[in-house]
Amino acid sequence: QKLLQEENNKPINPKIAQIKNYIVKNYHNPITVADISEQLQMNPAYCGALFKKYLNCSIPYYINRIRIQQAITLMENTNLSISEIAYQVGFNDIYYFSKTFKKHKNLSPSDYKRYHVHQIRIYIGEQVLSSMTKFVPQCYICFRVEKSALLFCSKL
Repeated sequence: QKLLQEENNKPINPKIAQIKNYIVKNYHNPITVADISEQLQMNPAYCGALFKKYLNCSIPYYINRIRIQQAITLMENTNLSISEIAYQVGFNDIYYFSKTFKKHKNLSPSDYKRYHVHQIRIYIGEQVLSSMTKFVPQCYICFRVEKSALLFCSKL
């Protein structure tokens, strides 16, 4: 649902809504403009031109944007490797995923994960009580307190 929210709350053409809905439901599969236009019974050239007119970006660019958003969600909420994430969001080539991610976010996927996503473990003595992956903004620092179940996050 979050992926379908319209930018700037602009009214949307029903065909554009159908295209976006198709992309959001199928981003993890290979998708082409021809696939979308066939599914929606539209001419491929018209489909692409209409999309660009309303959203000011091409369909392939939008597909990659959705895939990158989903990759970030997976980075922030799972322990999957970057290559596993790339394949789950529809990229068949890890190098193309990295190049596309950097184009959209100005950081490589590994740098994004290093700077924005951290593994948090809660310890009691030497035993891990809980382990989770959480998004932690760069302006926060987290400390592990020995022999306690306390996790402390402080703004820098």
